[in-house]
Amino acid sequence: AQLVDLGGTPHDLKAAGDLFVVAHEAARRLDLVKGGDHATSIDLKAEPHDLAIAPGGGRAWVTLNGTDELAIVDLRARRVERYAPTGKSPHDILFAPDGRLWVTDWDGPVHVFDGRGKLRGKVELGEESHHLAFTPDGRQAWITDHGANRIFLVDARSLELVDSLRVSGGPHHVAITPDGALAAVADHDNGTVVVYDVKRRTRVRTVHVGSGPHGVWAVPAEKTS
Repeated sequence: AQLVDLGGTPHDLKAAGDLFVVAHEAARRLDLVKGGDHATSIDLKAEPHDLAIAPGGGRAWVTLNGTDELAIVDLRARRVERYAPTGKSPHDILFAPDGRLWVTDWDGPVHVFDGRGKLRGKVELGEESHHLAFTPDGRQAWITDHGANRIFLVDARSLELVDSLRVSGGPHHVAITPDGALAAVADHDNGTVVVYDVKRRTRVRTVHVGSGPHGVWAVPAEKTS
């Protein structure tokens, strides 16, 4: 293991090829980490919150606290390419398998943009759409809502609400296993990770992990001989 000291309050992190891209909130910048070292920083005009890597890995799209804008950052040139106003309240951000950009909103809905940042659709949900993940086949989005204590399931093609699942506490991040069988949700309020059967949309397990879980990730299972 190796520690890279970035200082301040890094919030989100994504991999782009051999780079790790870190949203550094308090410093209003992205930090790029390569080979275990801090490679460079890219200044932003507001605090970055969450980020997504565009298909191809050459750009990071970043939500900014307190603004309606998305920062589009060229990772090869290591500079801000432009800022895209949305007229919304962007929170989390993720590219769907079909290349469209999904952005959750602090005020409730989820918005869908094309690769140029033009709004293409909107799905009304609850109070505060939080974080999201897609099934591996790209057909369904699972979106948590901390304020409504629910997980919303949305058809990723038609943008129609399919179902909603009640969570006793506060759902934050969600991850779906590579085989599409299970979804895991971090319940921040109850100190648990709640596991669901994706096909049946039923809870199958609750794992106590300690106070205030926020992020969760799914990795492929190791093959056994």
